[in-house]
Amino acid sequence: MQAGRIVRRLSILPTALLVSTTLAAADLSGVWELRWEPDFGGNVDAYECTLRQDARRLTVTCRDDPAFTGDVDGRKVTLSFKTGRDGTETATLTGELDERGTTITGTWHLSEQKREGKFVARRKSAE
Repeated sequence: MQAGRIVRRLSILPTALLVSTTLAAADLSGVWELRWEPDFGGNVDAYECTLRQDARRLTVTCRDDPAFTGDVDGRKVTLSFKTGRDGTETATLTGELDERGTTITGTWHLSEQKREGKFVARRKSAE
């Protein structure tokens, strides 16, 4: 009986390694469409952003706005930047990358105003 359990566990191991390798290998670098549902002003908005990934660190450039940074941990993606009239409001986007590596779905949160909304980012092209 004990040998059967060991064989079953060993048969699962290659699959688990393949999944963890696939998630670790995901590179988000490229052009993405970021869709706000709604944006900070209450409107639905979408525009292109360029993501550059170096290991777990992301650098994001959207339109003519200053670049901001983020982090990738498996399929979890977190982005953060300063916003607002005086630049003291922190916006944090937290989402999950789908299995194909083409869509990030999540929520945004404004720290000071305690407001939230949803966002979806879809890969348009890879680098």
